[in-house]
Amino acid sequence: MVDVQGQESQPCLEVVSIKHLWMDVKYSVKSTSSEVFDTLQRENVLNVENKTDLFCLHCIFLPRINKSLTGFLQAWNSCFIIH
Repeated sequence: MVDVQGQESQPCLEVVSIKHLWMDVKYSVKSTSSEVFDTLQRENVLNVENKTDLFCLHCIFLPRINKSLTGFLQAWNSCFIIH
């Protein structure tokens, strides 16, 4: 990468870390939930237009998603990152 003055520079490590973080979150938390939601919709068990279905979905899956995010956060915080 070349900066404004024409000198070569390295991409910001923090930006790379943020991108990596979101890829990890998507892989470990979102993908599992998304698969379940898609299956429920495909099998006509979940109607996203129905408020009762959405309420039940939130009641069941929000605690699970929060638990997954908490576990991910603990694992991420225990990693050693070189600054």
